[in-house]
Amino acid sequence: MERINLAHSQISARDRLAAEMARLQPDAGREIENAQRAGSARKTGFSALMTAILTGLVCGALAAMLLIGVTSDGSPIGPGTEHNHALFLGALGGLGISPLMLMIALVRQGRAPRLALFALAYLSGLVVTLLA
Repeated sequence: MERINLAHSQISARDRLAAEMARLQPDAGREIENAQRAGSARKTGFSALMTAILTGLVCGALAAMLLIGVTSDGSPIGPGTEHNHALFLGALGGLGISPLMLMIALVRQGRAPRLALFALAYLSGLVVTLLA
């Protein structure tokens, strides 16, 4: 119960501060609200990192399955079908973008840590699915 009261008092103090700032400087109140909205919309911490990893794994596995389907005989999108050439180029692009993403993540390692996790998970999903 004490935690609820403490959280409520902190929220109330923040609202009072925002109202006072809006009264003193009308533009400052909007800036505080925009900053609060921007901060709450962005994921941080463990969930953001796990989202990047899981998304990378799924995208890598899908790219690998597309590559397997395009190169397998008897597949609905395999050699000799009408959409094979377009899908084959897309599948090769999905394969070739992995090292490029890793190099970009290496350059931007301090500013974009989720990109590094996504790129590594993408490559892992791609390789594991191709080897399976």
